[in-house]
Amino acid sequence: MASSRSEPVSSNFPTITNPTVTSVQPPPPIVIPSLPITSSMSPISSSPMPISTPFTSIASLIFSHPVFSVNIKNFVPEILTHENYVIWKDLMIPVFKSKGVYGHIDGIDPCPPPTDPNFENWKQIDFQILSWIKATISSEVLRIIIQSGASLSAKAAWDVIQTSYQNQLWARKHYVKQQYRSMRKQSGQSMFSYLESVKKIADNMYDVGEHVTDKDIVMQALAGLDNEYSVAKRTIPQWVPFPSFLELRWLLLIEEDNVQHFSYGRFAFLPS
Repeated sequence: MASSRSEPVSSNFPTITNPTVTSVQPPPPIVIPSLPITSSMSPISSSPMPISTPFTSIASLIFSHPVFSVNIKNFVPEILTHENYVIWKDLMIPVFKSKGVYGHIDGIDPCPPPTDPNFENWKQIDFQILSWIKATISSEVLRIIIQSGASLSAKAAWDVIQTSYQNQLWARKHYVKQQYRSMRKQSGQSMFSYLESVKKIADNMYDVGEHVTDKDIVMQALAGLDNEYSVAKRTIPQWVPFPSFLELRWLLLIEEDNVQHFSYGRFAFLPS
């Protein structure tokens, strides 16, 4: 009969003894040779890193000169035609002066020679001023500039516009003054339409250099009314204070309604 005693089991795994623990030394540090740092290499340098390209001066100019940050339409909403030169000019000149570039227009700051270090900068500014002029004139006026060959500098374009205006000034002044003196409200013409034509002719007088006061415009508008408004024509000039043209517009529009619906020749603002 087999014995029930268990036999010792021999292990096939080798006996592990405690090895001698040796200390591990870290690798020697990597030594990077130091390089001298120049101002152009320093990351905290206050001056920008110089880049030797021909566009460096122009690029810095675009970000520094105020002429390049202007949207001219914000300052000059008026488009130049043959009828509004004085208004357009009065809008443009303050922009030139406020940005320090009026010398490009009146010739005080002429173009330097190509050998001058400031030549490219000057040309860039002048092209920007020229773009202002072209962006605020009608296609008809632009055609005059192109045909004259003056589209390459701001002063040349400005002078062509001024000369063109001066050449037609005498004939235009004579025509506008004649219009102003002969203004009349036509039969069947609405009061609104008549007063709009009065205002337009008065603006044309200003544009040809004829100074017209607000009182002059009021008196001329009253003089052009027909007999339906005879009481208004006789009474309003005696008012104190004298009404402005804007006030006259409202008075006459109300009187027009009065004439159409009530008695002939009765002024709405007078007692019956």
